[in-house]
Amino acid sequence: MDVKKSMNFFLTRLSKINSLAILAAILILFKIILNSNESLIFVIVFDLVLISFFFLLTSYFYDLLRNKKTQPLSLIINIIVVGAVLLFLSALSFSLFENIFSSIRDVLREGNVFVLILSSFYSIIVLIGSAYLISILTYLFFLKQKKNLRLYHRTMMIFIALAAFSNVFHDMNEIKFINYTFSSVAYIFIGWNSIRISWIAFITKKEKFIIMLLSIGVLILFGFNTEQFQLNYTIGRIIFIFSPTLAKGISIIFIYLIIYSTVLLFTSLFHLPTSEAFERKAQEVTSLQDLTKLLTQVFDFSELAETVTTTTIKVCNSDSAWLSIFNKNEKKFSAVSVKNIKHISANNITNSIAQELNSSGGNQFGYLRVSELKDDSMSEVSDLGNLVVAYAPLKIHGEVNGYLFAGKSGQIDFDEDDINAIKSFAEYSAIAIENSRLLIESIEKERLEKELDLAREVQNRILPHKTPMIRNLDISSVFIPAFEVGGDYFDFFEVDKNKLGVVIADVSGKGVSAAFYMAEVKGIFESLSKILISPKEILLKANEVLERSLDSKTFVSSAYCLFDLEKSKVMLARGGHCPIILMRERQVQYIRPTGIGLGLNATEIFSQNLSETEIYLQENDILVLFTDGITEARNEYQEEFGYTRFEKILRESTDCNADEISRRVMKEITVFSKNNHQHDDITLVIIKYVGNKGETK
Repeated sequence: MDVKKSMNFFLTRLSKINSLAILAAILILFKIILNSNESLIFVIVFDLVLISFFFLLTSYFYDLLRNKKTQPLSLIINIIVVGAVLLFLSALSFSLFENIFSSIRDVLREGNVFVLILSSFYSIIVLIGSAYLISILTYLFFLKQKKNLRLYHRTMMIFIALAAFSNVFHDMNEIKFINYTFSSVAYIFIGWNSIRISWIAFITKKEKFIIMLLSIGVLILFGFNTEQFQLNYTIGRIIFIFSPTLAKGISIIFIYLIIYSTVLLFTSLFHLPTSEAFERKAQEVTSLQDLTKLLTQVFDFSELAETVTTTTIKVCNSDSAWLSIFNKNEKKFSAVSVKNIKHISANNITNSIAQELNSSGGNQFGYLRVSELKDDSMSEVSDLGNLVVAYAPLKIHGEVNGYLFAGKSGQIDFDEDDINAIKSFAEYSAIAIENSRLLIESIEKERLEKELDLAREVQNRILPHKTPMIRNLDISSVFIPAFEVGGDYFDFFEVDKNKLGVVIADVSGKGVSAAFYMAEVKGIFESLSKILISPKEILLKANEVLERSLDSKTFVSSAYCLFDLEKSKVMLARGGHCPIILMRERQVQYIRPTGIGLGLNATEIFSQNLSETEIYLQENDILVLFTDGITEARNEYQEEFGYTRFEKILRESTDCNADEISRRVMKEITVFSKNNHQHDDITLVIIKYVGNKGETK
């Protein structure tokens, strides 16, 4: 799209250049062929065409300047260059024409083609230069204007054109007043428009000095040119013979330049005293814009702090600057970016000022001399006693997290503008600190979420996706993971057609580590269940393996049951896990074989404390294996679900099948803890012995 626009712009410009070149060639040819024709009609027609050509050319140059957004300084230099070229042409015309021909008018009337071409070409060059000059003046007139001044400018251009064109009647004394009238009005508008220089307020002090020097150069050059283009000089006669309109127009433009450069000279001079204040405000605005960009683009707080201190020195004209942040671990402020001052000096001054502010209850903006600080640590910075320090707190949500400092040596104090600038930069820095903190939290949260996703995936792959279909047993299992992912684990092992092993375990801790330990526990129990029958033996071997792999802060609570359906009994062993509930004839019994958690002890103490229980099953006996996520579920009042509520549901559901019992338990827990966050995994395994009724599930 941009390429297409550029191509169209180029073609349009090329078309304009061709049109102007053709028109210029026609003008020269027209002048050469009809040179001897001195009728007033011919002169009027020719000069009207010439005026049209001049304004077309001016429009073309003005568009160029506007599209390039040329700086005023460059344009003033261009005016000087064009003025120098015109002065050179004036000197060259004297050598070419005056020394060769005694009377240029006679030579031109005799129709010397060479001289005609040369003089016409000369006039066209002067016309082009004049058109470029008026386009520069037009561009400078509208530059930085806040009001619509087109009416003033167009009126001025119209009267310049009328004054120039009325010069065609220079021989008619009776109507010369018309030329004088148009010229006078044109000069009034030129003077009025010349004082409307808005762009001078937006340049630097150094540029104003340069503009003053260049204005003097313009005055000198066009003072000479105005003289050289009069009729008593060769080039003046050449231009006048080519076109009286052009001769008058050039004269007016030169005077316009003299007036404009005079006004520019004095305007620049009068603006010098206010330049420093303007430049400072401009620097402040630019710095704040840069800081705003950094806040959104730079995530490195160190880089931002570096920019803040550098900018503070620049805007406040201070000798040093530093940014200090409160270190919560060390309970004191620490400099994170220093400029032109030692770290230790910055820290001592900062903490001394902060201490005085805390004791006086103030945390606002201000400044003081270092020698006024009474803290003992100030003896280490005695060489900075004359340093005047301005400070501004970095506040977020009313809390002071740090300070921005600027220091000036000697007797120079900070003024109100300095304090305001430091205040603004401190506010931006405070926002940056908050952004940095939020960014770190966001990265940490994202990292934790990825870990949790990984832990959930591991947990999902480890747990059985369906319950086994075993003769005489009605089995149901439910697992609800917590957001943080715990270490709950349960599994079923079909030892043979009459024996079923069931394990439930809970790895201490949460997250990825718990999930990986859970995977290890699964592998251990899966292997041991194939080679050992006794639940106690399985837990003993599991403890031996896990003790070597678990870290000192991790253990695994577990319970293992072996159902022997041929003998209608179940053997149980428990390693520090929740008790196993036996429901028989609507009575709740807690089966608590002794045992400590796996991985807690590898000595004989573990085996001595581990026991195995054997229960002969009766029809409709229900064994409930669960993790503490059920009994420790909390409501909005932080009350635990507890064993009492759990027993009540089980007792009321004795006649239900395993799935219905699970559903009722989970429904009650969900209702109980609906207004509170689930902080741990919930695992529930219901096994109902149905005797000969359950040949198949």
